[in-house]
Amino acid sequence: MLELVLRVDFWIYVTMGIIFTSGLFLCIFPILRNREALEDARKALGIRGADGRYHYMSEDFLRRKSLNPVWKRFLSNLELMKKNNAACEIYDFINPQTMIHEPGHSAFGEMVPGMLTTLGIIGSFYGIVRGLSSLDLSTTETMSFSIAVLISGMRTAFNTSIVGAVLALVFQLIRRMTIRHAESTLRKFIDDCRTEIMQQLTPDATMMQTLHAILTELRRISDRLPR
Repeated sequence: MLELVLRVDFWIYVTMGIIFTSGLFLCIFPILRNREALEDARKALGIRGADGRYHYMSEDFLRRKSLNPVWKRFLSNLELMKKNNAACEIYDFINPQTMIHEPGHSAFGEMVPGMLTTLGIIGSFYGIVRGLSSLDLSTTETMSFSIAVLISGMRTAFNTSIVGAVLALVFQLIRRMTIRHAESTLRKFIDDCRTEIMQQLTPDATMMQTLHAILTELRRISDRLPR
């Protein structure tokens, strides 16, 4: 056991495991929880409470501590816009940045595959150096021992590279699928919010809301076009 702990490749594997696990907890699970919160919120959009108020009028409507401040700002802006018959676009508050990228620590999530791959490469170099460091072809006995050490080092080199590449690929696939499903749920939630909330606005505000939504969508399409 002590010999295993003292080996560099052991700590490379441990570091890979820590990075992969951290990526799951920081970059995947928060997005999954936010997606679940949006799914539940969609079902409750048109429901009134015992006091006659719509559930969405509550500041903790999304039931997520990280999302409540965003929803609170939206409700405050919505109330102000209603008084002035102006548009309040929910996409300005509930969007991929506030629902996915910030809670999901996108900067760190993009670094995880690179870090795992880099650790695999470091393990490869360590394995090669370890195998070559004991290379002695002077006698038959030392040659046999050197070949055994070299094979062991090459095995370490290949194993660390494979583990690093596989973990990087798995994490990247999981993250992309999670983000794609979250974006789909987010679009449905925004569309449902626009429908439910627009029903309660005055005709002037409804028209402004529609125009604002069209302009927002055009802006999103324009941003995707090649420059």
